Amino acid sequence: MSNEIIDLQSRLAFQEDAIQELNLTVCQLQNQLNTLQLAIRELHKQMQNLAPPDGTGTSATEIPPHY
Repeated sequence: MSNEIIDLQSRLAFQEDAIQELNLTVCQLQNQLNTLQLAIRELHKQMQNLAPPDGTGTSATEIPPHY
């Protein structure tokens, strides 16, 4: 009986350690995800500022006037 309790205690300690490591990993991944989402939002804003408004400018399929 005593060996079973010791075995259960060691398993519990291992599981607690594994859960703590997994929690740290999840927190790191969430921070990276937040950083990447912010970067995508900034890039999206920059792309919107670079694009000409609809109906103005030339598109890639239009023939220049000198042809």
